[in-house]
Amino acid sequence: MPSIEIRVLNPIGIEDYHAHLLRLDLQDRRQRFAGESDDRGIDGHCLRLLGAQAIVIGGYVDGALRVGVEICPDRTARHAEAIFTAEPKFSLGPVVRMLLTRLIDEARRYHLAEMTLHGFDEIAELERAAKPNGIVVAAGVPVVLRFESMPMTTTGAPASVPAYA
Repeated sequence: MPSIEIRVLNPIGIEDYHAHLLRLDLQDRRQRFAGESDDRGIDGHCLRLLGAQAIVIGGYVDGALRVGVEICPDRTARHAEAIFTAEPKFSLGPVVRMLLTRLIDEARRYHLAEMTLHGFDEIAELERAAKPNGIVVAAGVPVVLRFESMPMTTTGAPASVPAYA
């Protein structure tokens, strides 16, 4: 069984994300990053992520980042654009489920009300992660996630426990 780890990347971890993006094939790059499909475009994209203070979450399989999502909140910090990327062999399965759970946790941590998710079209998988967390999934291209208030326990802690670590 492969070793899986999900983590929010700090500025040093952007190198892992950069390597992941470079491993995507040309078609995947064009779908996710419109005009930035060559290696230099990916270089610039990663530098802009650092400058924008984007939230980048990586899914590591056996020590290599294979799945990622970048979250870029707007100026109001209530809405965010997110881009999901996965290398072909890792587009579904446990690493994706764990990444979606972490994506939801980070969105809640930043008090987002809505997130537009590009590059992820497995609606059933997304709804499975979203429904127990009070999130409405509006299917379409792109998918829109609307965050409702989280049910709380009697101790004041969130009712669900993250399943990604």
